[in-house]
Amino acid sequence: MGEVVYEVAKSIVKQIDRVVAETCPGHSTALYDRTFTESKMVVARLLHYYAVTASEGMGDWCGWHNDNSTITGLVPAMWLDEETGQDVLPPTGAGLVVD
Repeated sequence: MGEVVYEVAKSIVKQIDRVVAETCPGHSTALYDRTFTESKMVVARLLHYYAVTASEGMGDWCGWHNDNSTITGLVPAMWLDEETGQDVLPPTGAGLVVD
């Protein structure tokens, strides 16, 4: 899964570079190069966004957070029954759910 997210991110960042280069001559492939070619900080991490309360008025959106990356790929969580190992639906109030 990580390799798929990485390859998709590379394609998206290449497209961003193309669009920016059309507006800003001389941009070339700066974002792609810094993110995927030159960077030594290409990492994957597991994140959990806690549910927000109704009083916060954000609906199903995740709570506020900082993200220090160029691009973030979100994949669905795996919710499993601990006894059977079978897939189950996310519990109510599970936080950010990616379908």
